[in-house]
Amino acid sequence: MNYNQAVQIERRKRKTKFIPPIMMLTAGLITSIICLVMGYELLKSLLILFFSMLIFAILGTVIKSIVEHFRTEMDYSDFFDEDGEIVEK
Repeated sequence: MNYNQAVQIERRKRKTKFIPPIMMLTAGLITSIICLVMGYELLKSLLILFFSMLIFAILGTVIKSIVEHFRTEMDYSDFFDEDGEIVEK
């Protein structure tokens, strides 16, 4: 693997690195609002919040891995020559 390929892989990973924290924080916000509206006790609310954030952090990591696995960027340089003409193979 050359340097350019390593840079491309790193760029793809940077684009998906915020999926787990965004999912986790969104789930935490929704859980906190529901716990406040339902009037749960503090300890019960914190336990529900902890487990919901844990579950969504794991779920976000799984989704991030799936997105990174299926995300491909085509390198079209193999299909064109220096003049921009399509190369027949």
